[in-house]
Amino acid sequence: MRFASHKPGTLFRALFCLSLFAFILPVGLQAENIVAVQDEEGRTVYVNIVKAGSRGTSTYKIVLRPIPDPKIGALVKSVSKAHQMDPKLVQAVIQVESDYNPNAVSRKGAQGLMQLIPSTARAYGVKDPFDPKQNIEGGVKHLKDLMDNYKGDLRLTLAGYNAGMGAVARYGDIPPYRETQRYVRKVMELYGGENKQTARNFRRPADEIHRYVDERGVVHFTNAGL
Repeated sequence: MRFASHKPGTLFRALFCLSLFAFILPVGLQAENIVAVQDEEGRTVYVNIVKAGSRGTSTYKIVLRPIPDPKIGALVKSVSKAHQMDPKLVQAVIQVESDYNPNAVSRKGAQGLMQLIPSTARAYGVKDPFDPKQNIEGGVKHLKDLMDNYKGDLRLTLAGYNAGMGAVARYGDIPPYRETQRYVRKVMELYGGENKQTARNFRRPADEIHRYVDERGVVHFTNAGL
C-alpha cells in the first residue's frame, strides 16, 4: 500500500485504516508488524514484511512476480527465445519499467511495457508502442543490441537502456544519476544479482559488426564498444 501524498489528513486516514486493519488481524499478524519504510524513490510505504534485519528502517526486498497476463508472458518467452535473450531478464525489465502495464506512459514520454521512447520505437520499427507484441519485440531487440555492444556486461546494458549509451560512454560506467543507479540495482535484484553477468545464450565474435540505437534514436554500426 503506497501513499504518494504526505498531507496530514491523508496520513491520518492511512494510519487509522492500518490501525483498524491491525485490530482484526489474526494472531501472528499484529499491529507492531506493520511498519512505515521509505522506498528507493523516497515515498512512504506501509508493509508488514520487511527485509531481514532491517527493523523497518531500510528498504524491503523486491521480488520478480508472475506476469499477470498469460498472453504477455507467452510473448516475453517467445520473443526472448527468438533473439537469444533470457526471458527472466526481459521480465525483470518490464516489471521495473511498467509493472506489466501495456498502456503505461512515463513523464518523459516513454511508452508501453518496456517503456520505449518514440525515437527508439521508430528505430526498431514499432508503429504502435501500446501493442504488447510490437513493444516487447522492439524492447528486446534494443536490449540485445546493448548487450552486444557491452559484450555481455549486464550492468552497463541496463544503464544504457535507462540513460542512453552516450551517458554511459561519458562516464565510462553507470552514470551517477540517482534514477539510473536505482534502476540498475532494481533490475539486477529482480533478475538474480551480480552473479548473472551474461544474460544471453551466446557471445558475438570480437570482430562482428553490431548495431545499436543511441538515446536520440540514431542507428549506429560498429565493431567496437563505446
